[in-house]
Amino acid sequence: MAHRQPSDESDSERGGGPRLARARRSVLATIAATGFAGSLAGLASADEEEEEAEPDFVLTARTEGWSGVEPDDIAEEENPTLALEAGESYVLEWENCEDVEHAFALLDEEDEEIERGETLEAEGETETFEFEATEEMVAYHCPFHPEEMRGEVEHADGDEFAFADLDQHTLTLHFENEDGEAVSHFIEGSVVPDEGTIPAYHFDSEVIEDGTLEEALYEAEYEITVTSLEEEFDEVSDEITLEGDEELTLTLEGARPDDEIDEEELEDEDEEEEE
Repeated sequence: MAHRQPSDESDSERGGGPRLARARRSVLATIAATGFAGSLAGLASADEEEEEAEPDFVLTARTEGWSGVEPDDIAEEENPTLALEAGESYVLEWENCEDVEHAFALLDEEDEEIERGETLEAEGETETFEFEATEEMVAYHCPFHPEEMRGEVEHADGDEFAFADLDQHTLTLHFENEDGEAVSHFIEGSVVPDEGTIPAYHFDSEVIEDGTLEEALYEAEYEITVTSLEEEFDEVSDEITLEGDEELTLTLEGARPDDEIDEEELEDEDEEEEE
């Protein structure tokens, strides 16, 4: 009987080593391919999520105001009114169009911030701001430019706005001192409706010209309050029912008239408003 003699060759010499190496490479290649396919699937899933998260509103930000981009009914509008329904979630995307600090914030009737997004400092930066609408939200602004970059929020009940059937009328306010002289500077104020769903209106000297301010507001009863930034007069308030175009004169006792304000003071006022 022939006996097989043990061989002195090692596994590697017989080719076992390379076969094992090829097997390992095959397994690793399979794992890599599986992982790559999984990565592609993950990227596809992420792309689908991004597509699903299309913004409800798109705005651009400049110091002179917000500008509407989408949807079409707010396109190219300055500080457009945002139509919201309480309880619904929204995505708002905005772009900073200059190298100036801007941020987006939602406000209540007292001008307190309910929600605020990130601060963007450079031109071209964007933020996707997600929030759930509440009835307390009545306006939005940029905290760094609260007067110029300010818009209203309208609330909807289903598809119907809570005050869609109300007309708008022009309210004209005249500001003068006790001598009947026009007052336009170093004052700010608010026009607040007694109906919570109607947005309040806030103003400062920038929108007052020759002691006169005009603004279109919804039909309602309003309380008007005016204060002095220089403590020249005590707070003045009055009430008015807006059922048509109305005019109201507010006497600010102790306020300096326009012709007594010099250029240096006007520059100081501009700097204070920018701050």
